[in-house]
Amino acid sequence: MVMQLYATLLNFFFGLLIWFIALRMWLQLVRAPFNNAFVQSLYRMLSPMLGPLERVIPKFRNLNLACLAVIMLLGLVWAQLLLLTWSWSVLPLAALLLLTALYYQWMALLIIYALASFLEPRRDNPMFQVVGYLVVPFVRPFKKLIPPVGPLDLSIAFAMLSLSLAHIVLQAGLQAVIESMV
Repeated sequence: MVMQLYATLLNFFFGLLIWFIALRMWLQLVRAPFNNAFVQSLYRMLSPMLGPLERVIPKFRNLNLACLAVIMLLGLVWAQLLLLTWSWSVLPLAALLLLTALYYQWMALLIIYALASFLEPRRDNPMFQVVGYLVVPFVRPFKKLIPPVGPLDLSIAFAMLSLSLAHIVLQAGLQAVIESMV
């Protein structure tokens, strides 16, 4: 029971921290406007941790490599704290933890975007705008393939399906690597 509590607290803390840092990385990648209140608060919240690293680690086009480095480092620390002993299986476990955290992040963003599409008056909300900045480029290829059927936009459902299938395939591969190392 104590180990279960320990793992739950670790998963919550590291998952939330990675969620926010990845959100900032995605927002920079899609060039979300900085004048959005949510974007500004996210930058202010994370700048004490990421600011010094951003001065040292350069960006690659719009990809913030400092955010990516911190996410990977947090994944390694997270996996190491879950295993409690050192072995090379910490590397694929870290990749699996990060993959799962980012998968849940994107699924949550897609669900929020789908729900926000039903709430027209709430679209001016800064949080919904941020979700739109992130999700629209991801869903755009699906919208080209699957036109809306009346008021229903099935492109979001197919984006979620493709994301789930990719997650299952990658997760199975990483679990096979972990099992072969044990």
